[in-house]
Amino acid sequence: MPYEKEELLNAAVCCVDALEAELIATKKMLKLSAPIATGLILVSCCPGGQASNVVTYISKGNVALSVFMMTCSTIGAIITKLLAGQLVPVDAAGLALSTFQVVLVPMIIGVLANELFPK
Repeated sequence: MPYEKEELLNAAVCCVDALEAELIATKKMLKLSAPIATGLILVSCCPGGQASNVVTYISKGNVALSVFMMTCSTIGAIITKLLAGQLVPVDAAGLALSTFQVVLVPMIIGVLANELFPK
């Protein structure tokens, strides 16, 4: 089932913005200190990882959508870590580089291999 561009954009925005809005609301409602709020932000912004894609594949789900959403959450994690950097020092550039190396590079290689060497 092909998705409309608006649906994908909406899913990507919700994946990032909903999390940040919940974090800000939780911090304010519970009156969390800066170190506790930072821990909450850093733990909650961890992307879903490859395991979710494997589970999606095993359950015969939409793997392309799962990979897309994981990519959005990975990019969103970088943005959220910048939010955490307002509370405590965080090396956002280093986090972005390591995220790119560990998540996006293998994904790009996989997409290229799929295009160059189809079944």
